[in-house]
Parts: sequence; structure tokens; C-alpha cells
Amino acid sequence: EISGEENVKVVASLDQLYAQAYLVEPFLLAKTKEWAAMADGYFFAHPSENGPVFLNWNKSRQNLQQESVKFASIKKEERSIEKVVRCYAGDCSLLSDISRQSILFDDLKGIISCLQAIQIDSTVELVRIKNRMSVHYDSSSSAGYRDISLNLRFCTAKAREIGIERHILELQLILLAFADLKHSRHGGHMRYVYWRNLRGE
Repeated sequence: EISGEENVKVVASLDQLYAQAYLVEPFLLAKTKEWAAMADGYFFAHPSENGPVFLNWNKSRQNLQQESVKFASIKKEERSIEKVVRCYAGDCSLLSDISRQSILFDDLKGIISCLQAIQIDSTVELVRIKNRMSVHYDSSSSAGYRDISLNLRFCTAKAREIGIERHILELQLILLAFADLKHSRHGGHMRYVYWRNLRGE
């Protein structure tokens, strides 16, 4: 992990975090689409009866299929409260995934391309990387699931003007193979939630 959180005042109010999250949302969506286009990434689409569907963002724009993309919503308040109590000893300033999106990729080359695009983007600051793709990562702590999770914040004059420059958001970079398991008809994510609850997380 890397961190750039020094000298930044934390936001310790859950209400304020959610107010910021709704303001951050359009900026995050625009950036997520931009990075997906640059790295030839995919997004989740509304599922079919045969299971999850993934749309390549560049091809979906050419085929006018953007409306089929299913972007992540802001984290539910109930889950945020649960996480604060279970994992953060009541300190909601540690929440960093109320605002979140995912980009999916065929292979690691696509993930690397996206990371490079984010690295040179002057509108965001990289706060933390959690590399669950590393050979040194113990995947038993995430039930075998792997991705690269980035925590970012916007650092533009507009972000400071509307008071969102301290809001930390999450962007997950996921291989399609893991995304398929996560959202399969066989309930991959629901099984993970059950496992997480057993661990009290």
C-alpha cells in the first residue's frame, strides 16, 4: 500500500461524507468513463437470464449501448454503518468506499494501462493502492477474490470550490474472470457477504 494522506483533515461526520459522495458522483463517473476509454476497459451491464453481461466501453459507445451499462451506486447507509461499527471502532472517517466504481479488463495489460492513465491524471490524487493481484497477497483474507483497489480524491479548483477535495473514493480494477465469478448466477457475491458476516466484517 501507498498513502498520501499526510496533513489532510479527516471528515468525521457520516452525514457530511454522504453529502460529499453525492457531489463527487458525477466527477467520478466522468473520470471512470475516460479511463475506461483510454485502457479499453469494460463495465457491468444489466444482467441477462444467462448470467452477468460485460460491455466494452469503447464498443458500447460506437454501438450506442451506453444505456445498458450498470454503474455502481453509492454505498447503502446501512452497510456503511455496519462497516464503521464492525471494522473501524465507530470512526467513520476511515470509510473510503462510499463513492465507488469499477472498471473491468481482459488481462493485466489493460489494468496496467489504466493505472498509467490515472498516474498522469492531474485532476486526481492517488491516496492508496491495495494490490490484491500481488503474489504476496494472501487471498484467503478475501475468500479467493483478487483485484486492484485504488483510493483517490479530486484535487482540482472545482473540487475545492464545492468542498469535495477531502472525499476519498474507491476505484476497483478487476479482471473479467473475477468479475464473472463475483456476479455469476451462482451467487458469488452473496456467498462472499455471508462469509464476511461470519467474520464480523
